[in-house]
Amino acid sequence: MCRLLTIILFLEAAICFGQNHENVIIGGRVTNKKNQAIAGANVFAVGSYDGATTDRLGKFSFSTVKTDTINLQVTAFGYSPITVPLRSFPQNDIRITLTASENNIEEVVVKAGEFRLGNQQNAALTALDIVTTAGSMGNIIAALETLPGAQVAGENGRLMVRGGDPHETQTYINGIRVGQPYTVSGNNLPVRGRFSPMLFQGTNFSTGAYSAEFGNALSSILNLKTAKEPDEAKTDLSISAIGIGAGHTSRLNEKSSLAFNANYISLAPFAKIIKQNMDWTNPYQQWSGEAIYRQRSEKQALNIYASFAGERLGFRDDHIDYGQNVETNIRSSNYYTNANYTKYLANNWKWDSGFGLGYFERDLHFSTFEIPTAATDLHIKNKFQKNVNSSLRYFFGIDYFYQNYKERFSSPEYVTPRYGFANHLAAGYGEVSYHIFDRLHADAGLRYTVHTQTRDYLEPRAALTFIADKKHSASLSYGLFHQQPTEDIQKFDPELPWQSAQHTILQYSYADVGKQLRVELFHKSYDRLVRFERGDPTFSRNYATDGYGKVNGLDVFWRDSRSIQNLQYWLSYSWTNARKLEKDYEREVQPPYVAEHYASLVAKYWIGAWRSQVGITNTFISGRPYHDLNQPGYVQSYTRPINTLSANWSYLISQQKIIHIAVSNLLGNEPIFGYQYAQRRNNTGTFDRQALTPTTKRFVFIGFFWTISNNKKDNQLDNL
Repeated sequence: MCRLLTIILFLEAAICFGQNHENVIIGGRVTNKKNQAIAGANVFAVGSYDGATTDRLGKFSFSTVKTDTINLQVTAFGYSPITVPLRSFPQNDIRITLTASENNIEEVVVKAGEFRLGNQQNAALTALDIVTTAGSMGNIIAALETLPGAQVAGENGRLMVRGGDPHETQTYINGIRVGQPYTVSGNNLPVRGRFSPMLFQGTNFSTGAYSAEFGNALSSILNLKTAKEPDEAKTDLSISAIGIGAGHTSRLNEKSSLAFNANYISLAPFAKIIKQNMDWTNPYQQWSGEAIYRQRSEKQALNIYASFAGERLGFRDDHIDYGQNVETNIRSSNYYTNANYTKYLANNWKWDSGFGLGYFERDLHFSTFEIPTAATDLHIKNKFQKNVNSSLRYFFGIDYFYQNYKERFSSPEYVTPRYGFANHLAAGYGEVSYHIFDRLHADAGLRYTVHTQTRDYLEPRAALTFIADKKHSASLSYGLFHQQPTEDIQKFDPELPWQSAQHTILQYSYADVGKQLRVELFHKSYDRLVRFERGDPTFSRNYATDGYGKVNGLDVFWRDSRSIQNLQYWLSYSWTNARKLEKDYEREVQPPYVAEHYASLVAKYWIGAWRSQVGITNTFISGRPYHDLNQPGYVQSYTRPINTLSANWSYLISQQKIIHIAVSNLLGNEPIFGYQYAQRRNNTGTFDRQALTPTTKRFVFIGFFWTISNNKKDNQLDNL
């Protein structure tokens, strides 16, 4: 398959190199209605990398491939975006006037602990930034790893925020919670996020002290907002070394559209070519499909999303306690539906309602054991929002959550009865935003949650932002948060009290044309953390909620897309000092999943002569602590630091045909994430151990993407 793919790619390249593409110059000036220049506006040809940023006089100029029609999109902070169709060339003196956005007041304020990503005002990164980040492989979770405050555990691929474990972050789509946001995994195999970032026009990633609209997350929420309806019909085809995909989008009429796609992924070819640290019996396979129906009018909008994913994998693992390879086989099915309805009412009222329903089942066979699992998640939401004037707005709403989790453990010797839990949760919330003065903005919110099996929880939230001028601001945020114990604990003891955390965050922000700096100091204190006896959670253990902890830290983010032409880069650094008494810890320690120092450099450079974008990502992670059973003391050792360099290359062989190549861990380093120790001593009186390492040193992706549409500028750059 890979040889055939290589032949196809080189044939396409040869054909397109032989084509004669005529370039034209596009230039002009962007102003507001008062004819004042707008500096820093983004001007680009839709469906290409071609574009420019306006200078201090509002002027721009760039070259692009000539087609019958070029759609010029113009966006600027504080203004409504517009698209200008160009049909005659050359166009060297285009005059573009932008209109100030009427609903941009809440977007201007930069709150501590909040990152906006995607097609939003004041966004830290665009969706295209996310998927073209080297090393992310189109996985939004891996891309978020390059932001301060976020860490991704290499041994499981899950997102961790500011000293919190992976279960402390919740994922939402359009404000509706997703019960199962990750793919399935086996022993120490990393997962991926289930959703492509390019399905969404924006992403709100909170690193703490988030809004009262959300709850049941001790550390963070990730809220994905779906994209608007497409302008015209198109078909997308893709073929890569790991799978194939096809999708079609069409407008049903002026107000509605329908999009659907199907994909098949298999790591079998990759596992045969690239050396693996895993004895695969059935390399990972996934077959999936999704559909999105959108209907919009001036006063209302409806969005319905449905998806299905089936997964299968099997491998033999050298288990430390068995002294031999143990076979594991997993099959799973995941169904998810999300519907949202928005209605714009009289007197500046807005009504948002929706629901999300997910069903997940998994059959896990480990050695002679069989563990079937089934989970159902339901979230129903109603929210009302009122914009009173330019200084005051508020919203309030109610949530209902239902969770049902069932599991059984069986072997040739015995079969346990089904165990699990069924939860009913109801929550009411409200929040007020008010400009006290022109430069002082306040947010105050309250959330009240009732849980059928434990107790009720009241959570105040507040933020105060001082805007010194257009470039400088400072913000202070506080919040109290609760979260029920993880599914791995609840299924054995569903009546445990909820865990709690308090966040305090102080932020300084600087933003100029093409440049951004954020510095945050944070403090997080934990209470009622779950504790149990040494070992993994089982139904025979006793559980308590007398754990606690504190996390202090510093996050720094710097982005620059203006100093060097065609180059954009960002730097992030996090210092996290965490001390927790939780799980089976003997005393308060830095958790083994937390690295104290975490830094990333992401750079992307556009090479116009090659019609290519190249990128690199370099990540440094300090050593993580672990408990060495063969040494005196407790959690007294550290893994060696990890430095990972990844690279990618996107090449437009024609406007609608793209080659994308990506390589993770380019230098082939061998990171160690930790160690697993045997439960019993060997004949020499010591504990055997095995290192937790990636299944392969590198991951290599090669893909060919082809878009078919009437607009010859359309392509799949956004999906890479």
